[in-house]
Amino acid sequence: KVGGSVKNGSEKNVWPQNPNRKKDALKTAKAAAKKKCEICLKVNDSHSVTLCPPQSLVDVRRTKSEVYEGFSYVFCAESSQREVYERMVNPLVYDFLKGKSGMLAAMGPSGSGKTHTVFGSAREPGMLSLALRQIFSVKESNGAKYSWTFYLSMFEIYSERGKGEKIMDLSQDGGDLYMQQSNIKGLQEAVIHDAQQAESFIASGIQKRSTAMTNSNIQSRSHELEFEIVFEFKVTTIE
Repeated sequence: KVGGSVKNGSEKNVWPQNPNRKKDALKTAKAAAKKKCEICLKVNDSHSVTLCPPQSLVDVRRTKSEVYEGFSYVFCAESSQREVYERMVNPLVYDFLKGKSGMLAAMGPSGSGKTHTVFGSAREPGMLSLALRQIFSVKESNGAKYSWTFYLSMFEIYSERGKGEKIMDLSQDGGDLYMQQSNIKGLQEAVIHDAQQAESFIASGIQKRSTAMTNSNIQSRSHELEFEIVFEFKVTTIE
């Protein structure tokens, strides 16, 4: 079931969670509690940040602060999901609906906020939910002029030590995939009619991914894994 609820003031993620994530989060929280909290990244302006090494490294290695510039936009810690969406994702969705290709990638170490940014929570929907709402609201407003057909697919690329990379179709009946001349062969596409159906499809894929990771020897997998959601559409004019 896709949805979220708020009980006793706490938030629940609207997407299925990896059963191993809670254990990892608990370990991370315990480890962090033993360490002194120190802010190492400071926002200079909307396009640059300063990385300040912990004082322990400064004392031992004489490491200096470094300024990194050239970012499209730097958000402060208090920025909302909506702010990030309007500035970074809304233009991609706008171009997508005009027939252009686009990509949204979330990168960073564990605990950096990738999952929250993409999927969000019941109170603060993530980039994916907001994009789906925008796409299908445009479809509804232009339904009398055009016939829209949306296709959604989802797959994971992962590596196991000594076995190389593998690709798995995360749709309900999907299986192992293979590459042929830079193209993924065998990937199934589902026809999507509204945002709720799209979220259900993605939630099912996330659940399949979590189940596969739990059933396999998770320790044998490296951290070099990613999963991708591909969204396409065709539009025809209604005469």
